[in-house]
Amino acid sequence: MTTKKYLRQIERYDRLIKNKRLEIERLEALLSTIPALPYDKDKVISSGSQDKLGDSVSKLFDEKTELERMQNDYTIKRNRIIEQIESLPDNRHMIVLSMLYLECKELWEIPNETPYSYSYAKRLHSDALKEFEKSYGSEYLKIRN
Repeated sequence: MTTKKYLRQIERYDRLIKNKRLEIERLEALLSTIPALPYDKDKVISSGSQDKLGDSVSKLFDEKTELERMQNDYTIKRNRIIEQIESLPDNRHMIVLSMLYLECKELWEIPNETPYSYSYAKRLHSDALKEFEKSYGSEYLKIRN
């Protein structure tokens, strides 16, 4: 895994969690439209599940469980990356990496919020990635992704 990919995990988890929340909302909306099974009628044996409500509730439970797991993983990864970025000795590197990977800003936005020009911010980013990799690369460089 490259240094950029390692740092972009935060943005990736944000996106995955957002998608999972949308899926849960969709399932919750679907649940409100599914009628319950009429248990007073004779049962007809057929293939497939006839309990659409039960199946949907089960799916919703599974999705919520998965969301909780994702949020826990996200919190652990985010806190570790924040700790790593904040421990960099050069404050300029910390600022640039924080803006790009924690705040999910684009490189061209850095000059709007710092005294750095675009070209200087670009150079700082490159230097910061090298410094970050030198300090923490042993934790992620061998991971295939």
